Amino acid sequence: MKKSILLMVFAIFAFLSFGEDFEETNQPQSQNTQDEINIEQNKIEKNEINAEQGEQNDASSRTVSKINFNGLKKTKDSYLQPKYKKYIGKTKAEIDLHVLETELQGEGIFETISIQFSDSNSANETALEIDVSEKITFIPLPFMMYSSSGIIAGAMVMDTNAFGVKDTLMLGGFYASTSITGMGMFAIPAIERVHPGMQIFTSVSKNYPKVKDIHDENVLEFDNFALDSTMSVFNKLGRFNTLGLAFAFKYLKNDSEDSFDSIGSATIASAGLTYSISMSDWNGFFMSTHSMNITSIFSKYFGTEDESELTSVSQTHSLSCSVQQPVFSPKVRFCAGLSGAFTKTLDGKSAHIAEAKKRASAGVTILSGDFKTDAIFGGTLGFEAALLTFKFGLISAFANYEFVWADDFSEKISFSNFRDLHFCQGPSAGMRLYLSKIALPALSMAISYNASERYWQYAFSVGMSI
Repeated sequence: MKKSILLMVFAIFAFLSFGEDFEETNQPQSQNTQDEINIEQNKIEKNEINAEQGEQNDASSRTVSKINFNGLKKTKDSYLQPKYKKYIGKTKAEIDLHVLETELQGEGIFETISIQFSDSNSANETALEIDVSEKITFIPLPFMMYSSSGIIAGAMVMDTNAFGVKDTLMLGGFYASTSITGMGMFAIPAIERVHPGMQIFTSVSKNYPKVKDIHDENVLEFDNFALDSTMSVFNKLGRFNTLGLAFAFKYLKNDSEDSFDSIGSATIASAGLTYSISMSDWNGFFMSTHSMNITSIFSKYFGTEDESELTSVSQTHSLSCSVQQPVFSPKVRFCAGLSGAFTKTLDGKSAHIAEAKKRASAGVTILSGDFKTDAIFGGTLGFEAALLTFKFGLISAFANYEFVWADDFSEKISFSNFRDLHFCQGPSAGMRLYLSKIALPALSMAISYNASERYWQYAFSVGMSI
């Protein structure tokens, strides 16, 4: 019995010793196997990541071989293809789709735009697929504007995409308390590296103009018949720059009891040069623009009376700069502008009143709409915000601070010296309705207050912008 017990103890001890040796022998082998499995998995994952990155790199290196415009109804594909062929030959990585969308929005003829790449069976080619819906560009446009200067009402037949190539045709007229006018215009847009642009404008009018001074008081009234014709050519010097040359002819038959030379009858021939820079960005709500324009015009008078002082060549120079930049939100943009112009004869005398500048030359509304001057400079600072957006457009509100320096009419019905510029400042505000299907603002209203001279200006328009 004692012997059996010893044998059992020895057997148990041997088993336990063997188990420890077995565990010590096999544990490293199990760990090595797991490490090898992990290494293989890491290799597989790295290979998969490298394969995906390779596919992405291959995709981004694909070259655009063609551009397809889908959804065109009126616009001709033959107009768009030469203009956007600059994207053919570029890789996906080289094309900023936001910049392309901004360019297309800048055409002013598309309501919606969708852009994507469509890879072909070829390993290194892709296509730009551009889906669009077009705005209404042929517009029988009745319009009415009521402002501090009176009522203007009329109608235009306008096509901003004539013949499907974005030519502009306009024919119409309007009646105002101080004018009856008929006009026509035809324009061909300039296309970079394709062809220059051209514009022809003609108007005929019977006018009963009233001229107000900086205090909003009447200083001059007279009657005239006017025939005005202008032809201009311009060319794109790259994506942002435009250079233009204009020639104008104006015939004026003025009837006034005042004998001051600058309001007498005259025939005026002019030539001018314009250089402009414009950079735009579309954010889904506003087309915000940074721009600058410089214009110089020289005019020669013919047909004036022998005793007239208007025998010299007159010069008109103008400059405008504007910045529109989204701030805080895509629905809000900061707007600022500086503009100015002056006109004088080369011998320093007053130019003809037909060449006098209005408040628009300074980009302000706090002066009377009937104010005229030979020297003006001003600016605006403010914001515009999209208040309500609809499927068919948006309603915005704007508020600005305006300031202006201007030469004033004197009691002798002439322009004073440049050193006697008057300063005015004040706020302005209003609302606009933009329709997505129409290439023009449909409704706008504005009010401004000249705090320096203490008078209000207001305007309301339907069918045209203020």
